[in-house]
Amino acid sequence: MGIFSSKSDLILKKTADIENLLTEIASQPHVVLTSILGESVTTKIDKCSQFIYLYQFHPVKYNQDLRAGTSYKFKIEAVHHSDRYDIWFETKFVQSDVASSRKFLEFSIPDSLKYQKTPYEVYPKQEDNISLTYKIKNMPEFRKVTYLNSKEIHFSGDLDHLLNDYNGRTIYNIELKLPFDKLIISGNFRKIRKECFAFEYYLYSSSTKEIIEKYFEYDFIRNNPNMVYQVESYDNPLPEVSYQIMNPESKYIIVYDEKKIVTEYITEYLSKRITSKIVQINDFSLLFDTISQFPPKLLILNEITGSKNIKDYAKKIDMCPCPVIISKSQTSNLYPEQVSESKVKGIINKPIDGKILLDIVKKILGDHI
Repeated sequence: MGIFSSKSDLILKKTADIENLLTEIASQPHVVLTSILGESVTTKIDKCSQFIYLYQFHPVKYNQDLRAGTSYKFKIEAVHHSDRYDIWFETKFVQSDVASSRKFLEFSIPDSLKYQKTPYEVYPKQEDNISLTYKIKNMPEFRKVTYLNSKEIHFSGDLDHLLNDYNGRTIYNIELKLPFDKLIISGNFRKIRKECFAFEYYLYSSSTKEIIEKYFEYDFIRNNPNMVYQVESYDNPLPEVSYQIMNPESKYIIVYDEKKIVTEYITEYLSKRITSKIVQINDFSLLFDTISQFPPKLLILNEITGSKNIKDYAKKIDMCPCPVIISKSQTSNLYPEQVSESKVKGIINKPIDGKILLDIVKKILGDHI
C-alpha cells in the first residue's frame, strides 16, 4: 500500500448528493453486489434519477425472487478517475421495469450512503512488463515497477547511495512503460523502505493522467471476477411488476400513460422544476395498488386505458384521494364531468406541452408543489 493511501468513511444523506455520486459511478467501470435469498448476485447501474435503475442480476434466475418492499444491502466496487470507490447502502426494491427491452430493476434512493475513496492501487502482473527508465548522475537506470497509484510509483533497488544528493528532488524525463503506452513523467525521488523507492507526485498533465486512468480501468476489469454480469443474457423472467411501500407520510405525483416515452417525458420535465416525487406507471391495472403504496397529491392520467376509456373507471376515479389531470387526444370530446366532476381539475391535449402541464399542476397544487 502506498503512503498516500488512506481509508475513511464518508456519509451522504442528501438525495441529490447520492444521485450525483451514483450517476458518476454508472458511467465508470463498476460492479453492484447484493444477495437474494442468501445467494450472491451482481449487476451494474444504468442510471440514477428518482430511483436507482439496475440491470438484471447475475445469475439471472434470482431476479424472479425479488420482492417489492423488501430491503437489500448493496455494495458497489468501482474505479472512477484514478480512485477506487467502495460504496455501501441499504434500500428497497420498487418494481421491475418490464416495459424496457433490457428489463431494468428499480430501487428507491437510500436514506443514506457510506463510501470510501482511496487512490486506485495496482500491483502489476508480470505480463504487464511495466518499467521505468531514467538517468541519475548521467547514468541510465532501468527498474521494474512493483506498485503504482495516481500519486506514486514504487520500484526496487539498492539505491541508498543516492539519498544524500537526491532524496526529495525531482527527477525529470522518466519513461514509464505501460502495457499499451509509454509516458514521459517527472517525480520526486524518495525511499519507502529497505530496497524500495518511489517517484512521488508524478501526474502533471491531463493527457498523462488519462493514460494512467485507462490502465487502472483495465486492471479493475480484468481483476474483478464479478464483472461477468456484462455478458449475461437479459432474456430471462422477472418478478411481477409491483411497488414498494414507502413512507405513508409522503405525497407523490403518479403519472400514467400506456406509452413509456410519454411518462418519461412528463417525469423528466416536472422533476426538474418541482420538488414533489413522481412515480410513473404504464399499466393502468396497477394504478389503484400504486395509490395505496405511494399516497398521491395528484394523478396525471391518460384518457385511454388499454382497451377501455378512463370514463369506464369514473366511480373509482371519484374515490381517489386527490385531484386528477387527464391527458387526451385533440379530437377527443372528453369533459371532466364525464369522469369525476369533483376530482378532475384539469385536462390537457396531446402531444403534451410540458410548460402548459406545469402551469396546470401549479394552479392545482399551489404551494404544495
